[in-house]
Amino acid sequence: MIPYLEGMVDDAINNYKEYRDKSINSNEYVEIFFIVHALFLLAELEAENSLPKILEFLSQDEEFVYFWLGDILTEDIQYVIYKLGKNKMKLLEKFLLNKDYYLYFQETVSMGLAKIAV
Repeated sequence: MIPYLEGMVDDAINNYKEYRDKSINSNEYVEIFFIVHALFLLAELEAENSLPKILEFLSQDEEFVYFWLGDILTEDIQYVIYKLGKNKMKLLEKFLLNKDYYLYFQETVSMGLAKIAV
């Protein structure tokens, strides 16, 4: 199941423009939640080796991440980081020290890291 969920993350990254355009050009409000479900399922499956892919997702630009996650980013994604980052501290540190990443995405990762510390 984990490879399929990681494939959903890849799909969100690789086909973002198509999903965005469909959402913009639709006469109806389009909600696309498959990525949210994939992230939380990876966390529940404790798929620690999926953390690099999730951090790749979070390293995309602001418009991209907010399209997929919206307010869920700052409210709940820290849980995913908490569940998957316990044994991946160096990876989290590398993400946090990268000055090219958007501050709010780093904040989400740091909040997950704080939960690990507690």
